[in-house]
Amino acid sequence: MNHYFLLFIVILLSTGNAIAQNRHWKVGIFEYEGFPLMLRAPDGLKYDELKEIYPKFISLTHHLSNVKDNGFPEDVYNESLFDFDNQVVKSIEDDGSGITVLVETFAGRRIYYMYSKTDFDPGLLKKELNRKFPEHRIEIDSRMDNEWSFIKNYANDWKF
Repeated sequence: MNHYFLLFIVILLSTGNAIAQNRHWKVGIFEYEGFPLMLRAPDGLKYDELKEIYPKFISLTHHLSNVKDNGFPEDVYNESLFDFDNQVVKSIEDDGSGITVLVETFAGRRIYYMYSKTDFDPGLLKKELNRKFPEHRIEIDSRMDNEWSFIKNYANDWKF
């Protein structure tokens, strides 16, 4: 995927108490199909250990309302998404139901990629988010991915 790889910046971030209890995140900015792609992934996840606990893959797509010409959210709007972003991550992680493994922002969408326990119901997460944040349009999909092939392939393709 090197031909898509224009710029890569890795920054370890400590996001405070707001996201996943002081977890460090790696952030990468790339160019894909002529547009910026931002990836945020927790640092140091042990995929082979976590896949035993969380075999269900979930993608939650947030359709951004206010975006720039390049597809990234407008700055003020992006700042207003902090509580929503925090809630998405907390909703699955606080009770041990799952873990967020990647957040992708591209072309007017922010997609949260997560893995959960088998019995976790993504539909309930969607209902909870729709109730708390009715102004946001979201879609959610899930499937079994016992080997964590989605995130392993994504991490390999984008070198994170």
